[in-house]
Amino acid sequence: MENIKLGILEFGYYKKGVNSLSIIENIMDYVIKADELSFSRFWLTEHHNYYPTSPWSSPEILMPIFLGISNRIKVGMAGVLINYHSPYRVALDFKLLSNLYPGRVDLGFANGTPPENVSQLLRQRRFKKRPDDYYRNIRTIYDFYTKEDEIAQKDNIILPPMAGNVPDMFALSSFFTDTNIEKAVELKLNFSKSLFHDTKSLTYEYDKINAYRDRFYQTYSCLPQVNIALPMICAESKTAAMEIAQSNGGPVIVNTLMGSVNCIYDTIHEYQEKFQVSEFILYDKSYDQDIKIETLYKLNETFKLQ
Repeated sequence: MENIKLGILEFGYYKKGVNSLSIIENIMDYVIKADELSFSRFWLTEHHNYYPTSPWSSPEILMPIFLGISNRIKVGMAGVLINYHSPYRVALDFKLLSNLYPGRVDLGFANGTPPENVSQLLRQRRFKKRPDDYYRNIRTIYDFYTKEDEIAQKDNIILPPMAGNVPDMFALSSFFTDTNIEKAVELKLNFSKSLFHDTKSLTYEYDKINAYRDRFYQTYSCLPQVNIALPMICAESKTAAMEIAQSNGGPVIVNTLMGSVNCIYDTIHEYQEKFQVSEFILYDKSYDQDIKIETLYKLNETFKLQ
């Protein structure tokens, strides 16, 4: 199989006592170091939670900053809560950004739901039932990107720059269901499988992943990008990692890799074999800047990233 590639997923959670702007400054240093150490991607999450020290709710405005201070690493949102955003605006902004930084912008779609009051503010209207426009809105973005001439002539709508680059789009989900596979192929979506939302997500789905790849290739004559997102805490031992997890407060996320870098190396190679996937997006749950930077160095050396 291919050499393993590692990316980073960042929620913006840091230890208590660090304010919002300091967290952003820390993450800027984190992006720079991840880029220098040959990590493949740096993904940011959209979460509208009530934390006084949250650095962001939607990190989209940070993406051009992070792209500008790095050289090679791909930067993306994982993902946009597309049920609650204008697909026109998302398509517009991500296309422009993709042309300012060609080949380095990822657009992931998440089917999460913010708190009800925030959901209604995002949708700019009140509703009693949760909207179900996830695939409809992704379809709209897909059409903007693939039917550019037709939309320009019919609707007098252009997403600048005309005939420009578009971002790599990803479906984010814990499982390769029949519907997820069908829609991902139909809308030319790459796929990121999350292991930290459901204990059952660790189920190896090689047959379904292979079926998705085959159908995608038959449709587009190219293979999709597939990766696995999972949480981890790298320490001298599993006991030390558990102490870090407990110091963060709250429950330990399911399927968190905890232990030495060699233990993480062995487990990820096992996942590579079982899932037949060679890229892994790691969410470092240490919440401490020094530990997170040190972990980047350990991972780079052990996995021989380049």
